[in-house]
Amino acid sequence: MGVQGGNSSNYNDRYLLNGSNKYSYNIYKDSAYTQILGDSIGNTNYITETVSINSSSPSTKNYPVYGKISVQTLTKPMTYSDNMICGVLYDS
Repeated sequence: MGVQGGNSSNYNDRYLLNGSNKYSYNIYKDSAYTQILGDSIGNTNYITETVSINSSSPSTKNYPVYGKISVQTLTKPMTYSDNMICGVLYDS
């Protein structure tokens, strides 16, 4: 599973937005915050697993993801957000 860069379109410098206000953060594959989650391009990583798909018996998979917001001065307390698309690659 790969994840796009979100608001910034950059895996190494993601940010949360509220209008023109933004705060840097990133998401990681590991709890040590060393493997940036992306699509394996530009020193990023993706989640891999071999699964057997059976259309008559759908299933759900959960994967832990770790987020880290760098220390920054909060100038305007409000709700900030980012949207990322996750993609699944599969072989036939």
